[in-house]
Amino acid sequence: MSVDAASGVSELRYPIFKLGLISGQRELCNRTLLGKAGRVALHACGADSVSLAVFESLAEPPLLACTASVGLEEGEHSQSAFDRSCAVERIRFDMTEVAMLGRDRLLNRDEAPLDASLVPASFASAGGKQLLGVFEAASGRQLLMVFCGLEDDRSEQLARDVAPAVAECCRNGWKDEPVWMSELRPASRQVLELVLQGFDDEQIADITGLTYHSVRAHLKRLFRAASVRSRLHLMQVCRDAGPAGTLAVAG
Repeated sequence: MSVDAASGVSELRYPIFKLGLISGQRELCNRTLLGKAGRVALHACGADSVSLAVFESLAEPPLLACTASVGLEEGEHSQSAFDRSCAVERIRFDMTEVAMLGRDRLLNRDEAPLDASLVPASFASAGGKQLLGVFEAASGRQLLMVFCGLEDDRSEQLARDVAPAVAECCRNGWKDEPVWMSELRPASRQVLELVLQGFDDEQIADITGLTYHSVRAHLKRLFRAASVRSRLHLMQVCRDAGPAGTLAVAG
């Protein structure tokens, strides 16, 4: 192994460790899972932005199941900025072009047969290299991964090296969520995840900065959405949303 290769492996040990921890957080909604995995990937390779999108199937109509985009300017803990980016990412792709992308590997943007007009603004970058590719899902889902603003060959190689670990994180952490969970607003999603972690209403108010009465209002909306009458039943319903199959990552 060359000195550069050994150095690259060393740099990725902590990001890969963090991705493993994220995939084990069963209380995370799918959208938050993507956001956390994307942030780890972004900081691992120094990209300007990383975007992850999950399609139910490339054979189905081109409706994005879930997507997340994160950028360095947001800061690692800027959940509100991440949530805003998620809210506008219900976009459509040409499935024929996406289906032509390489599997289980990243391609340079100029090598990929993807019409620039079909790529949302958050997938674009003012400068640097862009890499993108699709990782297959054994369950029929597809993970589209886009790295933008990679400055040099080293950051490009780090992106290629961390991509399989990002796919594995999504494979292990993705859940078959009911529709109501995937459509939650950011604040309600945060309240739900804190409920699943065992926090009570007052603790959730302290963590989120919401008032106690706002937390209670979010809980009532969650009860209605899930068709449950108690906190315990809500937790049971959400935890019953088990793993959704595996993203097959090439070895």
